[in-house]
Amino acid sequence: MGFCGLLTSPKGYTIKLLRLIASCVFCIWKGVIFLSNVPKTKENLKKCLCMKCPSYTFACKVKSMPGNAILMMSDMDKKLHAEAMYCAYEKSNCINEDKGCICSTCELYKEYGLTNGYYCTADGGK
Repeated sequence: MGFCGLLTSPKGYTIKLLRLIASCVFCIWKGVIFLSNVPKTKENLKKCLCMKCPSYTFACKVKSMPGNAILMMSDMDKKLHAEAMYCAYEKSNCINEDKGCICSTCELYKEYGLTNGYYCTADGGK
């Protein structure tokens, strides 16, 4: 494994790492700068499947409803945390157990070339 859990070849970095370096959206990830290539936009939030995930429990849905409603009305790219779109923000403050992952079925996953899952329980996914 290489930097941020990415596979590296003997001669250098993979294309995934180069894509991440080219990205301009920054998140803090375990004391290092983690680059997220998923823009924090309302359009992307509408595509997000996080709230339909089995790991996103009913209790989390109820708890995060006010914050997610405010998120839709605010300047999303300035927010550091949201209880949705974990691939663009950081892991959840509510979800603490893996109960299944649907990240790979999300339009954002495919559109932005993501390769991890469980972005809700680990910053940068696992």
